[in-house]
Amino acid sequence: MIPSGRLARNTPTLPVTRILLRTKAFDGSRAKRGVQDYYLSRLACYLIAMNGDSRKPEIAAAQNYFAVTTRAHEMHQLRQEREARIQIRLEVAEGNKQLSEAAAEAGVRSQMFGVFHDAGYLGQYTLDAENIRLYKGIPEGGEILDYIGREELAANLFRITQTEGRLRREHIAGEDAAIQAHFRVGREVRDTLKRLGATMPEDLPTAESIRGELERQRRARQKIQSQQQKDQDTLF
Repeated sequence: MIPSGRLARNTPTLPVTRILLRTKAFDGSRAKRGVQDYYLSRLACYLIAMNGDSRKPEIAAAQNYFAVTTRAHEMHQLRQEREARIQIRLEVAEGNKQLSEAAAEAGVRSQMFGVFHDAGYLGQYTLDAENIRLYKGIPEGGEILDYIGREELAANLFRITQTEGRLRREHIAGEDAAIQAHFRVGREVRDTLKRLGATMPEDLPTAESIRGELERQRRARQKIQSQQQKDQDTLF
């Protein structure tokens, strides 16, 4: 049995009485004398297995089980995080399309779209797209939005949707006015992040590119759509 003091060191926020409960058991004699015994909680069993002598087969098997289970849980969390990131990235791509349409309606010429989108980055990051790429160590030719994490993507999505909303809601007209509106929304997003005590977007860690996964999903969608079209053609 692991001493209660050792259990306490492994669970400093929990009293030992929560994980190691005293009880009584009866011996096998006719007198049925009560003897001191303990009821182990699930956590206590885990701690004993993880701190036990791994030379014992039962302890070794338990430690191996917990190691494998922990790794599986970590991988599941990573997959969930990646899937959430991909979903937001797709929303950002669609949002940028809608924003470009709103900018065009406001009078931004196609040759000025780069300047228009840079204005949003300048407001939110205090850097234009090229300098964001350099600052974050993104490979040349890499798309910034493919190399940022879920939190940063969400902040960009907020900037994009709010700029589109402002352009349409306030009926902003004129190229310069639209560019200034995108810059101001980007700056307001940055100021909000500061008030929340959040890490500034340019200082958030660069993530592994999800471009490959996005392309795989795009090809899979195209394949499904192509098959659906073939099925419809066969019906008619």
